[in-house]
Amino acid sequence: MKNTFGPDLRVAAPAAPTRQQVVEKLRKAIIEGHFASGGRLIERDLCERTGVSRGSVREALRQVEAEGLIKIIPNVGPIVAMLSAEEVRQIFEVQAELLGLVGCLFVQHAPASACAELARCLKEMDCKIREGDWEELQTINTMFFEKLMEGTGNDFLAAEVTRIRARVSAFRKMRLSSKEDATKRLEELRLIVEALKLRDARAARRACAAHIKSSAMLAIRVLSSETASRERRARRVAE
Repeated sequence: MKNTFGPDLRVAAPAAPTRQQVVEKLRKAIIEGHFASGGRLIERDLCERTGVSRGSVREALRQVEAEGLIKIIPNVGPIVAMLSAEEVRQIFEVQAELLGLVGCLFVQHAPASACAELARCLKEMDCKIREGDWEELQTINTMFFEKLMEGTGNDFLAAEVTRIRARVSAFRKMRLSSKEDATKRLEELRLIVEALKLRDARAARRACAAHIKSSAMLAIRVLSSETASRERRARRVAE
């Protein structure tokens, strides 16, 4: 029966161990923002949507928990991890350094055809922004970064960047949910691609880091606003 809601989590066998397939599907769904920060993940629902056993789902959830993407709370179950402003600041600080390294290694190792693929992603993103298709924009944005990391020739670095990107996926979705924010993000990515085409490692590092720092500013601003709102509500209740 075809799934009519949410991301397609169904796994294919036997390309990879079932648990690993489920982990990859869940990680991708979190990265793309299909599961809201703080939202519950229901085992029965995940079993139905992946088509695998509860045991495989539980094993996958434990691995995703170890990566910091979810938290398993007693008597509640797994929820998508929520972050404090300080945690977000620290994560983006590391991400800026790592993505800067991605830019440098891409310049050193990626063929010209890889730059052309990134440029095509930008054109597709521009088209989706004009159409207001935010869901497809998310997908192409993820593809852009997958291609960027493939060009480094460093699988370990790519895995680490992917893991960290997943931790702050909710804030990336915010930047791709309005025309103004998405257009600004697109311009940041254009600067990265321009530096890569010129084979300018220093400029690529700067452009990559600047892009992450811009995302960090938005994320911290949003979290600070949410924290202030919760504090105001708490004071009203106390009064």
